[in-house]
Amino acid sequence: MPKLSALNIDQKKTLRKASRNAVKDAFENLRPHFYRERWISKSNRYSNNCIDSLEADTKSGCSVIHNDLAQYIAASAPLHCADGWSFLGRALDCHAQGDKNAARHLGYYAELRAAMSLLAVEGVGIFNRRHFAIQNSGNCQPCQPTGKNTYGTHEMAWLILKHWADLKKSVELLAKIIQPGGIPLQDWLQELYSGSSLMSIGNKWLKTWGLDLQRFTEDRNARNEASYRPTQMNYVTPLDVLSSSNFIYNLWRINEPTNTPFEILDRYLLRLILEEGFKARTGKSVKENPTDFEKLISLMLSRLEIRDTIELWKDLLIRKTNSEDPVVITEAQKKSKIDNPRHHLQVISRATLLLRIATGACSQLIKKADFGRNDLKFWWKPFGEDRGLWKPKNEPDNLKDLWADIEMAVNEIQEWENNNKTNASYSHWQRDCSLAISILGSCERIALWGLDL
Repeated sequence: MPKLSALNIDQKKTLRKASRNAVKDAFENLRPHFYRERWISKSNRYSNNCIDSLEADTKSGCSVIHNDLAQYIAASAPLHCADGWSFLGRALDCHAQGDKNAARHLGYYAELRAAMSLLAVEGVGIFNRRHFAIQNSGNCQPCQPTGKNTYGTHEMAWLILKHWADLKKSVELLAKIIQPGGIPLQDWLQELYSGSSLMSIGNKWLKTWGLDLQRFTEDRNARNEASYRPTQMNYVTPLDVLSSSNFIYNLWRINEPTNTPFEILDRYLLRLILEEGFKARTGKSVKENPTDFEKLISLMLSRLEIRDTIELWKDLLIRKTNSEDPVVITEAQKKSKIDNPRHHLQVISRATLLLRIATGACSQLIKKADFGRNDLKFWWKPFGEDRGLWKPKNEPDNLKDLWADIEMAVNEIQEWENNNKTNASYSHWQRDCSLAISILGSCERIALWGLDL
């Protein structure tokens, strides 16, 4: 596939003016529709056949209806996010069935929906070959080049996300939504780095976590192989069942909800950021100068006034405890070829990390618009029922309670692993742990507690 051309000057100018505040305003204006148990009005120009309507409205002499389009983009943010987690769950289902190609296909779409969700929060709507940025005025400005050489959803999503990652506001957003210990990342780092140095290392955060955005384009190319080519033309050795099982329960372990959503995952992201920042600041890695790094960590923790757990935090951050990074992070950082039996795990892992960021951005949008659990109940209640997360009219009082089923399932497959180390097979695993495997495909749970509803 030919390399994508960079965005042109006019597109970048338009995208820089995309307004997060305008999205918040549009999201706030959805409230009257919530009372009618809808995200947007039935009369919204783009509520049905959105692409066809935009095609008609962008013809010469026509114009989009700015308010309707802005509300559509704002409402799409949490919905793309939830869909992304659904795709991730289906990818895990396929992974558990030994179908790495379908898992890769669905994992890629989880990545794509995460990107579209995050960009919607930032004021950018991706619509086939017509893409828009919501300006401060609330008007929706086209950000695609004129003429026939326009990019579709897949190409434009990654080009715009790559551009966004280089902007100051991307660092500012990440520094707010990543919250180890319930403390925003910016508070962890403010005593250690000036604004300029924070920006310089912040632009590397996504890559440090394994989200090198060029890899998403490569994942798309790999997805094409799974989607359009016969998958059994050349036999590839499958991943062994114990590794498959181990990956699933470790993915869930780092997404366990505690006092704050993504608390466990965020701790490991913080550790990577601190190590990257230390190297940028001193020119040496933590391994080359562990003593100074430990002093820096002690100083940071003392200024944050983390009292009861300060030693636990220190041990984690200097890798005295839990020295290995979670498998989701290590797999996301890899760049294997498509015939590697772990390639689909790398796609799923990158999707998980990008979904974590998108979910945090959507949660922040919901809070800024002053919406809560009851405001969005018209959506999340039937969503959970449709996905089989609870019986009709039996939703949990706290959506974090959805973890209880996951805890049971994780323990079951871990026990199965321990008892079947010498004779494990996909057939036995699927037969003995069918219910647990099914439950561990319900990643919609992460969307619900991750949005902090």
